[in-house]
Amino acid sequence: MEWIVLSINRERMFAASHFISVILLAGIAILSCQSSKNMAIQSKPIDFRNIEEAGSYNVNQSGTWIIKNQEEWMEWWQEYWNRFSGTGEKTPPPTIDFENKMVIVVHWGEGYSGCSNGVNAIQRIERIEDSLNVVVGELPDLGPCDMEVYPIQIVEVPALDLPVKFTGAVPGKD
Repeated sequence: MEWIVLSINRERMFAASHFISVILLAGIAILSCQSSKNMAIQSKPIDFRNIEEAGSYNVNQSGTWIIKNQEEWMEWWQEYWNRFSGTGEKTPPPTIDFENKMVIVVHWGEGYSGCSNGVNAIQRIERIEDSLNVVVGELPDLGPCDMEVYPIQIVEVPALDLPVKFTGAVPGKD
């Protein structure tokens, strides 16, 4: 009789441990599906437009700027634009519709020129999850070029209320 009771208890223990194992495996499978979903990061390309050709800028430090309103744009322009009209006033900046657009500026500062150091520029801008990613990198050889003393790139993108991250060969990034 004792042998029958022990046998029944072993069967119940085996069934219980088997049930627990199935539950644990199902939990692990569900968690791995969730984490693999997060691993497949989707990026969406964002169109951008150069809004100012190389010109008379005097930005001697390297770095980046994000300009989201007219006041910031006018302040930046007054600080760094170097071209004056016949009356001695600075020429006005390009018009930007800040209700729908924002400006991204990448500047390489002094000691860099596109002719002797290779040419870096914004290669692409993409939305990745909840941020805007600006990828800066070297362009292919474009042949002869004009030497810019303070190279700069100014682009217009859709106004998005997202943090902006710069990756790649970002000037001023150590």
